[in-house]
Amino acid sequence: MERHLPWLAHDALNAQGHFRMLTAIGTALDAVTAAGHGTTPVRGADSPDLERFFGAHTFRRTAFAGDYTGLEIQRALVDRAEQLEIPLLDTVYITRLLVDDVPGPDGGTVPRIFGAYGFDLVDGTRYLIHADAVILAAGGHNRIWRRTSSRRDENTGDSFRLAVEAGGRIRDPELVQFHPSGIIEPESEAGTLVSEAARGEGGILRNALGERFMQKYDPERMELSTRDRVALAAYTEIAEGRGTPNGGVWLDVSHLPRETIMTRLPRVYQTMLELQMLDITKDPIEIAPTAHYSMGGVWVRPEDHRTDVDGLYAIGEASSGLHGANRLGGNSLIELLVFGRITGRAAVAHAYGLDAQHRSTDAVRRARAEIDDLLAADGPENVRALQRAIRDTMTAHAGVVRDEEGLRAGLAELDAIEERMTRIGIHPDIAGFQ
Repeated sequence: MERHLPWLAHDALNAQGHFRMLTAIGTALDAVTAAGHGTTPVRGADSPDLERFFGAHTFRRTAFAGDYTGLEIQRALVDRAEQLEIPLLDTVYITRLLVDDVPGPDGGTVPRIFGAYGFDLVDGTRYLIHADAVILAAGGHNRIWRRTSSRRDENTGDSFRLAVEAGGRIRDPELVQFHPSGIIEPESEAGTLVSEAARGEGGILRNALGERFMQKYDPERMELSTRDRVALAAYTEIAEGRGTPNGGVWLDVSHLPRETIMTRLPRVYQTMLELQMLDITKDPIEIAPTAHYSMGGVWVRPEDHRTDVDGLYAIGEASSGLHGANRLGGNSLIELLVFGRITGRAAVAHAYGLDAQHRSTDAVRRARAEIDDLLAADGPENVRALQRAIRDTMTAHAGVVRDEEGLRAGLAELDAIEERMTRIGIHPDIAGFQ
């Protein structure tokens, strides 16, 4: 593990251009080193057969489980949570973080978290949750684009809104990573990710003319360039008329041995077979850039991810700073493991350090009234239609390439959408509240 640490920092800094968070990276590396001491090494952890290239990596350093690595980590964490009997409220939507003003060090007051308020999306049951510390881990905002790697109701920017309304700050929300390889069809699944593992294992990118176009944009690293360069290259090929009829480019892994595809890219193989009846061992995949990862987010201290609000922390895409303006593949899973440990311990220490907890009945009353008004709304505007309008606007005016004229036009459209939101209607159906 330790042989990877200098290169982890080297690759991350080189990928970020002028946005370099040295303190955050140093904290992460210290934590990784500390976590490795006193533990039993994973068998074969330094074997190249158990590691793969991702874009802009100097050498193979990404441990993997087929192309299900994130899912395997999630499964292990969920299993452990169940063993510890930690309650999981899967269908509860948090609408407001609860804060109260407490005496500050300079004689004034500062906001302090004391819980959260929300409701069950299925039956509308209200939930008042008291907590001495809260960790925001609700993702970023890349779902506000039409073509995105996120599922329908995640990464909609709720972390940002909750933090700001509680008294926190947002940093660099314009920094969004567009992954080069999102599928185009079917429309209902547009943006679904084709893992970077496909390029890491030797996948080739071609335009509609059959040209291996990365030769023009990064002849040294080719398909293993940074995500921003590959996404911009694909966007340029499409915009200049060398894209496929559906507005994409081709990602081809059919030259790889079938065994390699089935053992190292099983999820990509299964996904394309299910969604398009496409056998990637024989045919290329039609892809286009997709909104994938929020680099900006809630402002946090690099040491422990504490926000401006006493007792409130943020991690992952909800937070900002660690990845600068461009994240490398594989680094977000490392981030979650490292800062999950750091932030969790900091939150526990904060809670144990409180002599008393101030709770505001007015804050609870306002949160309850907010939900009552929301669920009683009976206007003509549909939530899903408004969401689609936002995604269409962001895709048209704030995509991979942006300019002043487009951004101003987008702001005008968003103003019109915001006005429509005053006439929203909320109606429960078989799927719950929509």
